[in-house]
Amino acid sequence: MVAESNVRRRVNGRSARVRQSVIESTLELIREGGIDQLTVAQVASRSGVHETSIYRRWGSREKLLVEAILDLSESDLPVPDSGSFREDLTILATELCRYLSTPLGLAVAQLLSWPVKDLAVAEMQGGVWRERTAAAAVVVKRAIDRGEVPENTDPRLVIELLVAPIHWRALVLKEELGPDLAVTLAKAVFDGVRCSRP
Repeated sequence: MVAESNVRRRVNGRSARVRQSVIESTLELIREGGIDQLTVAQVASRSGVHETSIYRRWGSREKLLVEAILDLSESDLPVPDSGSFREDLTILATELCRYLSTPLGLAVAQLLSWPVKDLAVAEMQGGVWRERTAAAAVVVKRAIDRGEVPENTDPRLVIELLVAPIHWRALVLKEELGPDLAVTLAKAVFDGVRCSRP
């Protein structure tokens, strides 16, 4: 019984180390060159894990990439709490512009926007978007609690109005996200929400 338990621990420990090595190597390669040219063969070479083993575990390049970004720290996009709704919106927009201006941030957004046929991958993509939106929506809920905005304000919609134009410019128009964009968007969303007060 003891021997069996030790074997199980060794197997599980090795499996965790293999996963960590593959995920870390994938993120390193994304940071270095984005996702367009990234291959499983490159990940295998970087991680020291055989390519067939990677395909056996993840099934596809897309699943590997999505799982890798799910492992990213939430600290990449912290949720502000300045005590001011307008300031929080400005910080959120500024941090998103900064993040999408990095190779990793842009690659993550591209990956989450990929059209995929695999329903499991599509659900993972949607899950990340929903989680990030819900996390950011806390700033709107706090503003409601402070009486800065109407009680019937839709937190999710406010965040979508703030971040959608930033993603549009970065992913569709391929434009640089200038320093004034975040301030302009935050003011527009802030004014719009305040004007909806009955």
